[in-house]
Amino acid sequence: MFVSVPVESTVTVGTVVKWSSTNSRWESATSTSGEMIGIVKSDPNSENKARVQFSGVSWAICSRDIANEGGFLSVENGKVYVGTLNEYGVISPNSSEADSRTANSLVMVNLK
Repeated sequence: MFVSVPVESTVTVGTVVKWSSTNSRWESATSTSGEMIGIVKSDPNSENKARVQFSGVSWAICSRDIANEGGFLSVENGKVYVGTLNEYGVISPNSSEADSRTANSLVMVNLK
């Protein structure tokens, strides 16, 4: 499920976003402790609106290599990595027949 919302023009599919009350739009998430996040599902249109998913299974860009076992989802610079806190959800384990997941590739995540 997704919602069409205003976003910054530079986001791309798989970018993790959070709300900016200063700019009244969803922007690339940096450190997001305690804030709601979403994952961009479509590139912004001419009105800088994009489909963003706020829960469930989606694909996000990773900022670091992701181990095959996956782990707890953390966010930096609009991308996901394996962290130590179960705040937002999980990065799914890798399929046994899939290639290794390197930085800047899309990985399957499950947002809470």
